[in-house]
Amino acid sequence: MDNFGASAQDVFLDGTILHALLCTKGGVWTKSSLDLDFFVAADGGNFVFRKPHESILLSYSCFSLQKFVLHALCLGPDGRFYHSEIDLNNYWANKRGALNSDNKDVYCTARSVRLDTSKGVFLYAELAHYDGRWLADSIDLSVCIVNHGGKLVFERQLVGPVFRSSSVTMG
Repeated sequence: MDNFGASAQDVFLDGTILHALLCTKGGVWTKSSLDLDFFVAADGGNFVFRKPHESILLSYSCFSLQKFVLHALCLGPDGRFYHSEIDLNNYWANKRGALNSDNKDVYCTARSVRLDTSKGVFLYAELAHYDGRWLADSIDLSVCIVNHGGKLVFERQLVGPVFRSSSVTMG
């Protein structure tokens, strides 16, 4: 990454949009723009960095799941992305074949665990029921996992929207 001043020309501001020609590593100049409203606020006559939103939907990049450990790049208070991880097994349990945040250690009774970020951040799993069946369940992690200063943090939701799909029986 090059110094902005050394690799930019024809820099101008149009409202809150910063425009510039930026030089690529190959020496080609390309048009680029950035909305400063996302990063900068005015506070008492001073510029301040705008605090990232705590929602993981608005302040993350590159989610992945390894077993029950959620990994992501989270926007920090300085505007940079930081790797963060959270072991979901410490916050979720299997209660009669459904994901439940009142306990922990769901991993030992789960299979086919996956993450879907196409329409949010959903965790899907098949969970062992006490009668021997496997039940499919999912939860919207964006309701209970937040970004605090560039780190993924679990926050139990005592009230609020339902964030689970209905369970269905799997063979």
